[in-house]
Amino acid sequence: MINNLKPVATYENPDVQQDQIYFENKGKAGIYRWTNKLNGKIYIGSSVDLSTRFRFYYSEQSMENNIKNNKSAIYSSILKNGILNFKLEILVYCEPEECIELEQDWIDLLKADYNILRIAGSCLGGHTGGGN
Repeated sequence: MINNLKPVATYENPDVQQDQIYFENKGKAGIYRWTNKLNGKIYIGSSVDLSTRFRFYYSEQSMENNIKNNKSAIYSSILKNGILNFKLEILVYCEPEECIELEQDWIDLLKADYNILRIAGSCLGGHTGGGN
């Protein structure tokens, strides 16, 4: 259940805040939101280790490999527009076992554009579809 809509952390310039993002989120589970600054579209994700998860967003090769298999909308958009045109927010930190349920609550609430199938925890639902 979502009790607070205010993010616990905001990174307006994740392109230059990479080290800070890794450091502040190492070993933490939580729900995060990427916002495309050019068109306002959002992606909601979760991870039991946010720092490890965010490393994928900074690896062009990892994103390109994922796109080949899953047609990831968020990866496609980051590759197309550059991570400098995105804002990253940590919506909530949580216990690892709460991640999927909370991610689903946020997807339902915010109607995340890049979460095509709108099913939390599904590798197909999380990243599929065309990106902008």
